[in-house]
Amino acid sequence: MLRSFLIFFSVFLAFPNLGFCQDSTIVKPQKSGYDYFKSGLRIGYTVGRYTYLQSGPEIYMYRINHGYIPSAGAQRRYLSIDDQFTSLRDFRGVHVGFEAGEDNMRLEMYFTTRTSRSDAKYTYDTGENTPIIKEHEKVRIRYNAVTFAYGYRFDRIPNLMLGVCTDIGILRTDIKNSSHAESKWNPWFYSFKFLGSGVSPRTPVLTYGLFLNFDLGPVSLKWAQNFTFLDGDLNSETYKYTNIPWSSKNFPMANTSVTAAIKI
Repeated sequence: MLRSFLIFFSVFLAFPNLGFCQDSTIVKPQKSGYDYFKSGLRIGYTVGRYTYLQSGPEIYMYRINHGYIPSAGAQRRYLSIDDQFTSLRDFRGVHVGFEAGEDNMRLEMYFTTRTSRSDAKYTYDTGENTPIIKEHEKVRIRYNAVTFAYGYRFDRIPNLMLGVCTDIGILRTDIKNSSHAESKWNPWFYSFKFLGSGVSPRTPVLTYGLFLNFDLGPVSLKWAQNFTFLDGDLNSETYKYTNIPWSSKNFPMANTSVTAAIKI
């Protein structure tokens, strides 16, 4: 009886050691939870607001809203303002990017489209006994940018990333009038070309800023505050907002944005 008990007790003590040896030599420890350090593609949606006002388009829109003649050479009498322009400050667009890196340091590159739209409806004529014109005027601001971002993920909070970023983009302004025979989008303001002579409907822009990225598994929320390095240069030779034949006014590019995306 004593001999059987000693054999059973020896085997019982050996079982935990055998199990430990098996786990340490064969089974490798697995990392639990979502891997926030892995590289991946992000696809999402961005909403935001330009920080400053008093751009060329906004001054033009203010004049229309309050019944002022938009150009020094125009012969126009406003009979009614039926629907005023709203602000172009708010924008939205698509976000497509890629995150990669080693350890805590992360690199991001993403493409963003940002569009702002507004419209107005008004009625006017060009003098006594002239036809009454009902106008539906639409304007839009399109900003396409490539962003380069450099961030840091924290070991204790791996789903949090803080960093700096810079946007390199192109700004374009368009306008469409329903009273025109061919009602289509046309370039509105212009910029002098960097290469060659003449003007272009597109103007280069450049911003820099800070961003904070918070992830919940594959879902990503990004907050970014950008400041202006190079504003959009808007030129006009059609008296859009002043009474001088040729003038230039910037479109302020500083902005705050929030992006929701899915990491693939």
